[in-house]
Amino acid sequence: NDQALLRFDTFSTLFPLILIVDGERTHFESIAQGLEKQDFRVMGAEDGQEALYCAGLTKPDLILLDIMPPSMDGVELCRQLKARNATRDIQVIFMIEADEADKLPAGFEAGGVDYVFKPLRVEDVAVRINLRLKLRGMRIEVEGHNADSLKYRQTPAGRMEACNIELCDEVTGRKRAEADLRKRDLYYREIFHHISDSICLL
Repeated sequence: NDQALLRFDTFSTLFPLILIVDGERTHFESIAQGLEKQDFRVMGAEDGQEALYCAGLTKPDLILLDIMPPSMDGVELCRQLKARNATRDIQVIFMIEADEADKLPAGFEAGGVDYVFKPLRVEDVAVRINLRLKLRGMRIEVEGHNADSLKYRQTPAGRMEACNIELCDEVTGRKRAEADLRKRDLYYREIFHHISDSICLL
């Protein structure tokens, strides 16, 4: 798309790629320059249609989305991003003016994960971005671990290990039950002994 504001090196994968959706070119340039100094790669879209095209093509790590971009409401754009398989996992942070805060509940319901107030402080935005990317990385790691564990449990070795664990649990449970019975038996024996002593004294 000729109108897309691209700052994207297709051969560079070392740094996170951020898509900024903002119809104000001056504002976009300011944010882009600041984030590039923070070691982010930056690309941009001026409206919702360009954003959908760029996001589907380049799969950015995160989207900074003006909640009121030209031609499409930011909440609706977020909803469409989340409805598409290619873009549903991309995290969205809304950029809002103070008087647009009433749109945030709908934005979160549509799939947004955070927000920043305009005018933006690049340092604050970078912190929010890094936090969200770190959380996403942790989630992916956990999901990968769970998937690997499930695959292992479905193998013969995994099923055997599960049976061994179940057997050990059963043995442990029986030992506890037997120990409880012995304690209870000892308790009643002591009571019976005291009762017998009392009868003898009478």
